[in-house]
Amino acid sequence: MKWGRMLLFFLFLTFYLLLMWNANPYLLLREQELVFTWAESPSWQTFFEREDLRVIDVITDLNKVSHIIGTMTLAFLAFHWLGWRWKVILALTLFVIFVEMAQPFIGRTAWFVDVFLNILGVGLGTFLVWYYRYRQDVVT
Repeated sequence: MKWGRMLLFFLFLTFYLLLMWNANPYLLLREQELVFTWAESPSWQTFFEREDLRVIDVITDLNKVSHIIGTMTLAFLAFHWLGWRWKVILALTLFVIFVEMAQPFIGRTAWFVDVFLNILGVGLGTFLVWYYRYRQDVVT
């Protein structure tokens, strides 16, 4: 049973990394085209740029929603495989930060907002797993 959970986690992790590190995720989904470009000197000018996002933009922009749903699913599968541990939360948080910070090296841009949305996704996934496991104890 644990092997199946581990396999499911790593399959989704591979899909997640392909989408996050492919130069154009839309081409990957539409035409199955993998494009990786290595940048010797990445630009960090856009990292702290204000994106003028409103809450409605986060909800309706597929790119932003994919950050939340992707990391939420990753967190859910990690907890399903490894169990409920604080080390898993910390490792996932550091991992999604690393994934976003590596994007400028492979031809994409990194934004602080995306880092926040990735961490939010880990938090939501953590909450869903916690609620699912302890829902009988939660007073309604």
